[in-house]
Amino acid sequence: MILNRDHCERPAVLSVCTMSHLGETFFVCQIRLVTAHRSAVGTGSVVTDALLRELVDNIPANVAYIDCEQRYQYCNRAYLNTYGIDPGRLVGLHLVELLGAEGYETMRPHVERVLNGESTHFERPVHTRHQLHYVEGHYVPHRAPDGQVAGFFIVVWDITSRRAREAQLHARATIDPLTGTLNRQTLQDKLQEIIDNHMTTQQALALLYLDLDRFKQINDDYGHAVGDRLLVTFCQRLRNTLRGSDLIWRVGGDEFVICLNHLHHSGDATKIASIILHAMQEPIPLADDPDVPPLQATVSIGIAWLDGSAADNTELEFAAKGLITSNYLVGEADIALYEAKRGGRCRHALRPVKIVSVPDALPAPACRMEPAVSEHENLQDFGVS
Repeated sequence: MILNRDHCERPAVLSVCTMSHLGETFFVCQIRLVTAHRSAVGTGSVVTDALLRELVDNIPANVAYIDCEQRYQYCNRAYLNTYGIDPGRLVGLHLVELLGAEGYETMRPHVERVLNGESTHFERPVHTRHQLHYVEGHYVPHRAPDGQVAGFFIVVWDITSRRAREAQLHARATIDPLTGTLNRQTLQDKLQEIIDNHMTTQQALALLYLDLDRFKQINDDYGHAVGDRLLVTFCQRLRNTLRGSDLIWRVGGDEFVICLNHLHHSGDATKIASIILHAMQEPIPLADDPDVPPLQATVSIGIAWLDGSAADNTELEFAAKGLITSNYLVGEADIALYEAKRGGRCRHALRPVKIVSVPDALPAPACRMEPAVSEHENLQDFGVS
């Protein structure tokens, strides 16, 4: 029973369905008056429907009602605005006519589930009016008085802004803001995944540890702004040199780690390192003023080489037990870098990874991952066969 404006009790039917969004639970309610007089029913229904439509038209979500034949019977103002469709054209329109064949096939499993009486939830990209949006939606079944599913409600929120904020937060957590490379925090887990994948595919990989020569002196002589410009230019040249599948981390002020996958032999790694050294031989402009002389900077590179050949199972056996870790491989590349520095800088040194004893207190391997690139990717970009 409910009280009307005259404070008289009137019988009514209340329908309630629940849905969640951003961790909060919402209730969608529908009230219909029940009376023995048809005229009273008509008047009460009109008032209730008008209030309900006004409410639904003003909530920040796309709302629609689809019958059991998958045809639109109602949608709110936000839904019409999103798809840019005239209200007169919508009623009776089939889902596939509005969503398109591809969009309908994507949503078909949810449609089938809700018509079987099960509420569904989804997040997906949607193209509307030549714009890409990300939406979070609910399909909620509507049951007739006999309990049969008569149709379902669609309630969809636009979460494009939320996705953008999440992407920004992820970038801040994983990307170095100056150079755009991966940051140190992602190195251990990501590299461990690559090492584990190396064990699955038995493909060789190389880890390069790079250090800009006399970078501290450059900072002292020219200032940190010039040092930053040098780092940015250096990373741009690295990207122009490497393949898209090769990962770059900034692990210190002027220190970088590069992982090279899908190599055939150690000569591939040394050739790529030589290309990097050559790329840095071109002087770097310090300012837009042509009267300011450019800076000549060099880099030293240490290479840890992990063979993929099954002929020598020493490395493979230890890695399979989780004893070749990301920390261990970085340490081997760091030793090779020291050898390159000791040899006179502006050069590379290679150190094959050989396990002669079990390393102590090394962290357990991370979860396995799928191959980072297709097995058909090769070294043709470097002239390596």
